Amino acid sequence: MKLTPAYLFFLFSKRIPRTSILIAAGCVGLSGISLNAATFNVTDSATFATAIQNAVDGDVININSNVTLSSAPGHLTADVTVNGNNNTIDGADSYRPFFIESGSVEINNLTIQNGLGKGGNGADGYNGGGGGLGAGGAILVNDIAGLTLDNVNFSNNSAVGGDGGVYDPLIGFIGGGGGGVVGNASGASGGSYGGGDGGQSVGDQDGKDGGYAGGGGGSYYHNNIAGDGGFGGGGGGTTFGSPGTGGYGGANGLSDNGGGGAGFGGAIFVRSGGQLTIKNGSFSGGTVAGGSTGSFGGPGSAEGTGLFLHDVNAVFEIGNGETMTFEDAISGTSNGSLSKTGVGTLILSGTNNYSGGTTVTAGKLQGTTSGLQGDIANNSQVEFNQSTDGTYSGVMSGTGSLSKMGSGTVTLSGNNTYTGTTSINNGTLAISTNDNLGSGNVIFNGGTLKTLQTFDTSRNFSLQGGGGTINTNGFDSTFSGVVSGSGNLNKLGSGTLTLSGTNTYTGTTGINSGTLAISTNDNLGSGNVIFDGGTLKTLQSFDNSRDYSIQAGGGGVDTNGFNSTFSGVISGSGSLNKNGTGTLSLTGNNTYTGDTRVFAGRLAVNGSITSDTTVNSGAELGGNGTITGNLINNGTLATGNSIGALNVIGTHTSNSGSSIEIELQPSANPVAGTDNDHLNVTGNAVINGGNVAVKGGGYINSQTFTNGAEYTFLSASGGVTGTYDSIADDLAFFDAILGYTGTSAFFTLQALETDFAALSQTGNQGSVGQYIDDNSQGATGDFGNIIDQLRFATNGQVNTALSQLDGAVYGSGGQFGVHTTTFMLMNITQQLRSTMNSVNGNGSGYVRTNNYRSPGYTDTLTASPGISLVSYEQSNPSHFFTPVACHCQSALEWRGWVTGYGLGGSAETDGNAAGINYRMGGSTFGIEKDIDQDTRLGFFGGYVGSYIQQDGMNQNLDIDGGNFGTILTHTQGDWYTIALSGLQFDDYDSTRQVNIAGTIFEAEGESEGWQGFLYGEQGLNFVVAPGVLWQPYLGMQYVYARQNSFSETGAPGINLDVAGVDTHSLRGILGSRVALTDITLMDNFNVTPEVRAMWIHEFLEPTSPVNAQFAGVGGAGYSVNGLNLGRDWAVLGTGVSTQLTNHWEVRADYNSQFNDRQVFHLGSGTLTYSW
Repeated sequence: MKLTPAYLFFLFSKRIPRTSILIAAGCVGLSGISLNAATFNVTDSATFATAIQNAVDGDVININSNVTLSSAPGHLTADVTVNGNNNTIDGADSYRPFFIESGSVEINNLTIQNGLGKGGNGADGYNGGGGGLGAGGAILVNDIAGLTLDNVNFSNNSAVGGDGGVYDPLIGFIGGGGGGVVGNASGASGGSYGGGDGGQSVGDQDGKDGGYAGGGGGSYYHNNIAGDGGFGGGGGGTTFGSPGTGGYGGANGLSDNGGGGAGFGGAIFVRSGGQLTIKNGSFSGGTVAGGSTGSFGGPGSAEGTGLFLHDVNAVFEIGNGETMTFEDAISGTSNGSLSKTGVGTLILSGTNNYSGGTTVTAGKLQGTTSGLQGDIANNSQVEFNQSTDGTYSGVMSGTGSLSKMGSGTVTLSGNNTYTGTTSINNGTLAISTNDNLGSGNVIFNGGTLKTLQTFDTSRNFSLQGGGGTINTNGFDSTFSGVVSGSGNLNKLGSGTLTLSGTNTYTGTTGINSGTLAISTNDNLGSGNVIFDGGTLKTLQSFDNSRDYSIQAGGGGVDTNGFNSTFSGVISGSGSLNKNGTGTLSLTGNNTYTGDTRVFAGRLAVNGSITSDTTVNSGAELGGNGTITGNLINNGTLATGNSIGALNVIGTHTSNSGSSIEIELQPSANPVAGTDNDHLNVTGNAVINGGNVAVKGGGYINSQTFTNGAEYTFLSASGGVTGTYDSIADDLAFFDAILGYTGTSAFFTLQALETDFAALSQTGNQGSVGQYIDDNSQGATGDFGNIIDQLRFATNGQVNTALSQLDGAVYGSGGQFGVHTTTFMLMNITQQLRSTMNSVNGNGSGYVRTNNYRSPGYTDTLTASPGISLVSYEQSNPSHFFTPVACHCQSALEWRGWVTGYGLGGSAETDGNAAGINYRMGGSTFGIEKDIDQDTRLGFFGGYVGSYIQQDGMNQNLDIDGGNFGTILTHTQGDWYTIALSGLQFDDYDSTRQVNIAGTIFEAEGESEGWQGFLYGEQGLNFVVAPGVLWQPYLGMQYVYARQNSFSETGAPGINLDVAGVDTHSLRGILGSRVALTDITLMDNFNVTPEVRAMWIHEFLEPTSPVNAQFAGVGGAGYSVNGLNLGRDWAVLGTGVSTQLTNHWEVRADYNSQFNDRQVFHLGSGTLTYSW
């Protein structure tokens, strides 16, 4: 180190307390002095002040005893180490122990208490000055200083802002000076370290602004401005001018009085640019207060009872195995931030409001939602540990993990991106969206996850020994990830939790409230299920053998329309509720003692239950097991699973409005429980009404019911009292008659006379039923066997048989034959209509040429022999429209075309005949020749095939036909006319399956027929805009269709002899077509798109009657009607055509015909060649 005279003075003035100063011999001409670092031993306030004021770089200050300050010790300005030796420095509530003005200071193993960082007061005057910032009651770190703390404890330190000066006219016309961060203002002079001077009466001065942390000076004269406070300083007051503005946290000056200074950092204040590292210690009991002022000034604000960071990042470096608790509040400006390093634990338990964010790079940061503020970059561990409720609204990022401890609720509301796990160990973690939990998995070990809205997630969950709870809180959520681990899972809160993953957890599943929904057994892990107020809902059929326990809160099973079987044991003291449609079958020997209540669907007791059981209205109880308890029926009893017996060890009550369903089979001497359903009661049975429903369908192929057979369906050892309200059966020709004994209820079958017509539900059924009734007397052979089978059928089976016997499909075929012709003519006419897109110059003619444009084509056309050009304008001025412009190249007199088409659709039943599904396909060709300029003559021919199948029965009809006919078209002016006539010859093939109460018969038929048809149409061509053609038209169509008589084969006894079916149809057609005739695509390629609409009305009968009789039976026969398709139909369609060359044209079309009963879709394609 070089020694200069100036530095020698410094040494002797600053280093007198040193133990030795080594100086080389000879002062004059010395080139240097070697100096050793000094050690200051502090035992009291005076030696502490000496050390602070004289320490230089490298020195060590040892605190050898507890010290109570009696004066301000001064400022540190060097790199020094302070060894506290586990002693205490007490500021006596008056002094700040450390003001680190510059240098890097390390303090260790020390307690600092009762320190006071008091901002300077603003001076009183004619206008008071602003108070200074009170900062760092224990330590103030300046902007060019750094501080490291290791095992330093802070207790009951305070920062108090300086008071603003007040109005005092006795001082004279002088603005009071502003207080500094250290020192009060005196008169018009500012306090040390930042105080601003006051304005003077002489010279008409403004008050001076405070420096950093200082208050502003006051002013007096008009237009003079009081000084603004620096950071944390209050503004100066003024009488006539503008008052000063307080700095950050400082109060504004007002009339006459200065604003109070702020109080920041009860224990430590770090100025912007300073550095702070804390390795261990504690902070508690700190306070802050803003400076006060007079009646017109404002008090300063107060923040950070423990630590205030002015745009500084404080580093907490907690070592391995160490835990530091910071109880006081940490505050700061917008860039004040905190970094947690080291593998130890930092606990922030104060109410912090620093906003620059937190970074965790190692170890654990623990706190509450009041202590952990702002965004957190978490690359290690963050733990919320609190017994109160709070919300963390910042964003947590990084690779670290988050854990929840404590009994309180922590709500995460930010879109967090951390990738580590989330552990819920105690209390509740509440979330609204999947993003609140970052992207990692969730680990439960005793805590609760609460949803604040609908929440669906595919993340995985792990249940540790403490288990976990999910509180859906009234919302529906789905967890599709895997739930694993050894812990228990509890469902809490209203709303539905759906588990859809293949879960492997081995603990129990508790359903305490709301609904837990599952699809498979794997969704519930491998443990048992415990009900205590909640409901298990199945999302598909669900069979399982796990055990269930029902606690006092009870439990419910909602089968939700599916059938499920529980074969394990259900135990406990609670009640079981069966909800939802579908069947729940209990096959185990269950021991739960609470009530069983069936609210919806069916409960089948196929094992045993020890429970009083109530069946509610709309629900059903069945099964062939045993109920130990009393049974009350307000709904439906359907004992057995098909035919079977249900045992009740207790009493039975049947109430009004209930029903008991009894399935039975034929038997001359019926055995209860074998030949019919049976309810066996050991106690008494009280019948307060209800209905008995007898169901006997299906037992008629080799067995017949016996007249007079007696079926016992209720036995009660304790006696039967009361009666049922009614009995009903579904047997066509038997009545069930109720009867009672002292211990039973039964019914007796009583045969009825045959009356099929009386059972019919439609006109067609009635006709067939009456025919059978008229011919059933003494019937033998195949027909007699059919009648015998029908006599023992149910009502529904009889109705089905009558519909399948009627042969209405042949009448439906007649109407669809007319429809087939209509569709064929529709295809032909839309092809013909498209050739009349314009008229010639004198008001008549066809489009004789195409719109094909080859490369290099121009619109300049020259008439030549054999070429007929179409005019762009109509010569008749009386019309508002003009015909379509057509670019003609040559006159072609012949046209040949071929069309392929297909149709599909369906029609609903008309309430008499069955609905149908209909398919059709065919092709038509045509040739036309120009007779003259206005007339064409041609012919057509083709093939069409159609297929009809009746709904709900396997009865179908195939029709194949060949057709031919003539075409005549004519134009005159804007008018055009189309006339068609033709014949079609048809082949019919039919197959009808008939179900006679379970026996299937199949009848087949073949016949021939023919059709004749006429069609006429009159239309107009109007050009409503350039290139837009409108064609309204009116048409009439007549069709006569004949299906010759024939006889079916293959179904002895019910083959039909069918008379010829004649169908007459006269239909009116009102239509409209709009075509765009000049649409050019790429490479001068023209297309003509179009849309069209039609209304079709049938003037004659919309149904075709069929007269038939059973072959070999004879008689007068019967008449039924085929499906009524209605009288009116709408048709909407579209199409597009284009010229491929001068001779070839293609077009594609789509039409949909519909009314309130049917919808048909027709598509077609046409290829045309002209020459």
